[in-house]
Amino acid sequence: MLIRAASGVFTLKLVPFDPGTFRGVFDLLKLFLYHASMTTKQRFRNKYRLEIREDDHLPMHAHLVGGSVDVLINLQTLVCTGAFPRGLRNEVMAWVVANQDELIEEWKKWHP
Repeated sequence: MLIRAASGVFTLKLVPFDPGTFRGVFDLLKLFLYHASMTTKQRFRNKYRLEIREDDHLPMHAHLVGGSVDVLINLQTLVCTGAFPRGLRNEVMAWVVANQDELIEEWKKWHP
């Protein structure tokens, strides 16, 4: 698969499979398909991001994402859904607790 931008239009062309090329194209597609309306509030270990998304569902929550990780953290109860990477839970939750009011205000800004 090959992606080319010509005059602002993206075209897809199927070519013989090459794992190296496919990986690069997949990474490129993730950039275009990634959730466009979100805000990163904090980064952890240069790999994981705590995000609040604009068009997300209730209850009020944030996402910890990175790699294959997607943990939902309820901003009111601090209940978490999903698996944290080894040793990261305490670091993330300490930051969330210390910044809980700011995170809730950010959520309310995006979800009036």
